[in-house]
Amino acid sequence: MKRKLLYKTILLGLFLSITVSCEEDEISIPKENNIKIIGEWLMESYNYSGKTTTSVEGNNYVIDYVGTAINSDLVIDFKENKDVYTKGGYTIKLKTTSLGQTKTTTHSSKDLLKDGYNGTWEVKGDSLYTVTKNGDKSVGYIETLTENVLKVHTIDKRTQIIKDYKITIHTDLTIEYTKK
Repeated sequence: MKRKLLYKTILLGLFLSITVSCEEDEISIPKENNIKIIGEWLMESYNYSGKTTTSVEGNNYVIDYVGTAINSDLVIDFKENKDVYTKGGYTIKLKTTSLGQTKTTTHSSKDLLKDGYNGTWEVKGDSLYTVTKNGDKSVGYIETLTENVLKVHTIDKRTQIIKDYKITIHTDLTIEYTKK
């Protein structure tokens, strides 16, 4: 039972990595303006990798992971009034390695995005900021922003305490979109 709860907690931590914070000095990014981002964008790729360390009763459990979106039809719509909406979804192919064993699973984003992702957006310099309707904040660094391509990179480094579990997460995430 504890192992199942631990696995669910770690999976929750991975999916929470979608809304992340970054360290600005890690990537050099060209400055772009807000006008180019307005419109509908189809997610072409969603790739992340990282490590989660869960500490329980003095024991550390490390999980290395690599996730890739497959079967994506996710569209994100940046409105001129600074609202942002999503429709569609994707499936994550997740490869995890823990205690010398590797496991590959798939997870649907449709469960996470039941009502779509609704919120607000803003571009400041080379950073894309979003806030969901629930108040969850994220920031990503814009690697590429042209008339047809948007590529965002984020690094999530954080520690969370959930009951008796201390969870340290480090995730490196890159998402690429094409204009519809």
